[in-house]
Amino acid sequence: MRRFKLKGTIIFELFKNLGFGILVLIIGGFIVYNIIGETFTSYLLFNYGETTKGQLNDVTEDVMDKDGGGVEFTFYYSYSFNANSKTVQGGGNANGRIPDEFADALDEPIQVDILYMKANPQINMLKKAVNYSTSYLLKRCILALIVISFGSYLIIKSGKPALKTFRDDMRYHEQALKEDSI
Repeated sequence: MRRFKLKGTIIFELFKNLGFGILVLIIGGFIVYNIIGETFTSYLLFNYGETTKGQLNDVTEDVMDKDGGGVEFTFYYSYSFNANSKTVQGGGNANGRIPDEFADALDEPIQVDILYMKANPQINMLKKAVNYSTSYLLKRCILALIVISFGSYLIIKSGKPALKTFRDDMRYHEQALKEDSI
């Protein structure tokens, strides 16, 4: 009975440590998806997307107080365009003040260029908002690789001692069983 309880504790510790590592990997994967996803979408839209005219329907600005003093501006916009005989709604946001070319949309809709994927028009973006530079994409990919590397390191760091303890305890139990059978 004692051997089973000890073995159960060892297995529990192994799964606990490996579970922690897997959790870190899942969270890291989510972070990587958020880092790469937007960048990859921008890349796809710029290189393979269709351009059409749309209407910038609404622009609003949000002002938030910073903890250290000062303010931070964010503006939000919504637009619509026609693709595949359907009207598609889109929108986004950016840091900073409302650009001068968007200021007219406060009173009435203005015409803007929209990039969208012909196969799925729900994937769309203002052409002005697409950041397609190779250096930007490279920086985002390097950041994602750093997150993946850190997550892998944590899995190895937390799982290696658990596996070593599990192996040592199994050897101990094998030796104890051999001695009991003699």
